Amino acid sequence: GPRQGTNLGLHYLQPERGFFIPLVIDFLRRRFFIRTQIYPLPADKPSVSERALAIYQDHLETLVHLNQARGIKMMFIPQVMNYSPKAFFQPYGWIPSAKHEDLQPLMAAYNEVLLKVCQAKSVPCLDSVLKYSWENEDFLDEGHFSPKGNERFASLVAEGLKTLAKPIKPLSQSPAS
Repeated sequence: GPRQGTNLGLHYLQPERGFFIPLVIDFLRRRFFIRTQIYPLPADKPSVSERALAIYQDHLETLVHLNQARGIKMMFIPQVMNYSPKAFFQPYGWIPSAKHEDLQPLMAAYNEVLLKVCQAKSVPCLDSVLKYSWENEDFLDEGHFSPKGNERFASLVAEGLKTLAKPIKPLSQSPAS
């Protein structure tokens, strides 16, 4: 959205006009035409479909295989989200049928698959982003960083990239004459 774009230094000519109409259409669609059904996870076993996880794993392994065949270095980064009850979560868009309280176990399941694939395929994974204590102020909503969150995430990624970088060999000095 426009708030995240300005975090990244992008300037929109008319952000209100560009985003207002789709928001109104989405509101009207949800309010009057299509009732999004919320399917909570079973209380006794909050999990995601094993089939969905298998498809995700297959896609990750394919991506790794293709990149390794081309000599491309990779580093995966697990999904970080705002699980705070203060998050501005509403069922919409990319995950229309999940309740806010189910989001954390869902993402944990997918992140676990990512970590397992990375370990099995010897691909670096920046799991430090999951160990950081994210706060509500680090986010604009449930999934987009605020300026403060962007800075922290960037510093964690920069630290992770340092581990991938090959040390630069000093230029050999010519013997003194």
